[in-house]
Amino acid sequence: MMVVGPTKPPSGGISTVLNDMLASSLRNKIDVVLLDNSKRTSIDRTLMQGIKSQWGIIREFIAMIRKEKPDLVHIHSGGTLDFYRKSIDVLLARLLRTKVVFHNKGGDFNLFVENRSFLGRMYVKFVLRRCSRVMVLSQWWKDFHSKLISSDRISILYNGVNAVPYERKMHRSRARHMLGIPRDKVMFLLMGVKGKRKGAYDIVEAAPLIKRMDKSALMVLVGPDEDVARGATDELIELRRERDVEDVVDMRGEADEKARHLYYAAADCFLLPSYAENSPVAIIEAMAAKLPVISTTIGAIPEMVEHGKTGLLIEPGRPGEIAEAIVKLTKDPHLCKEMGLAGFKKFHRMFDMERAFVQTIWGIYKDVATGPEAKEEQKTMQTRQDAGELTGREDTPDPRPDVPVSDAQQRLEDAAEQIDSRDMDADM
Repeated sequence: MMVVGPTKPPSGGISTVLNDMLASSLRNKIDVVLLDNSKRTSIDRTLMQGIKSQWGIIREFIAMIRKEKPDLVHIHSGGTLDFYRKSIDVLLARLLRTKVVFHNKGGDFNLFVENRSFLGRMYVKFVLRRCSRVMVLSQWWKDFHSKLISSDRISILYNGVNAVPYERKMHRSRARHMLGIPRDKVMFLLMGVKGKRKGAYDIVEAAPLIKRMDKSALMVLVGPDEDVARGATDELIELRRERDVEDVVDMRGEADEKARHLYYAAADCFLLPSYAENSPVAIIEAMAAKLPVISTTIGAIPEMVEHGKTGLLIEPGRPGEIAEAIVKLTKDPHLCKEMGLAGFKKFHRMFDMERAFVQTIWGIYKDVATGPEAKEEQKTMQTRQDAGELTGREDTPDPRPDVPVSDAQQRLEDAAEQIDSRDMDADM
């Protein structure tokens, strides 16, 4: 298995899951080689520097496939514009006769597809159809992808994280002491990039209402600026000053893995009032840390957070609802604890790296490597033998002995699919 994805920075959702996956028992079941395609240039890079860096990664990709000859290539994609970059990997892998498992994690990939031109949507379908399997993070996401490709090529794989650091988490008072957070506050943690998409501005707008209703609440925002919202931290600090809520909203920078666990240990509740998400890893981490979750009714979040049981769900873009949810949990610590424990139990059922993730992905890998395509080939060969079509041809040399029949058949099917544009138009 060749895995293609980022392992840095530590705050990224894809990198968090990928790092935990590579450290899991999966590596006892399968040989894994990694192509780390994390950003290799600074944020203020020039266009030519970015192109040169990506070209270098593409060359590494080709060289690694030729050297390692993997049975499968597992490509992690952040969706949206990242799809175009990862589509090159998909097509190159297929040209090199390697099966592809495409892991689409983009939170607003549906909007990306819907906003493409007719030719753009055709390209998305063309790329996804080159994949032996497309893995998605939720039923909601599978329903959308089923509009693009056959549903039998789509598998649901919920994100997973390693439970051990959360089971061994530091005592709350000590964690707060190390982070400089007052012990008498009810702490609501946002762990993620700062910007509009995660609802950071809405939190600051909600702060004056919270301050009037309950002075014990403290919102702690941890993370870097969004790539598309550089300077968001400075804007939020200024907005915080204008709203006179500097004692209610605490702004922190990006946290490494160790600091991230400290923040989860110090928090009472997790807060993520996002506008666009798929299956946020930060929510899974919060559930592992036994924190109730306040989030929005978008993407797969309603599959993750059960309103009234493991947390509270609100509509995005409504600071008033954020304030009401925060005050409700601030005033009811017993409810807070109950929701946190319920979320913790759900985490072990659905999102635990060893108990859920590894078992599911191992089954997907086996199914793709030796499943439907191999079974269909065997069935076809048996039918031809039964019909007598192969009689007398046992000694006929294979014109291309290095190419498995299933791969050749797949390439013929791929070519036929490209020629039959009427089928593509009908799917649109």
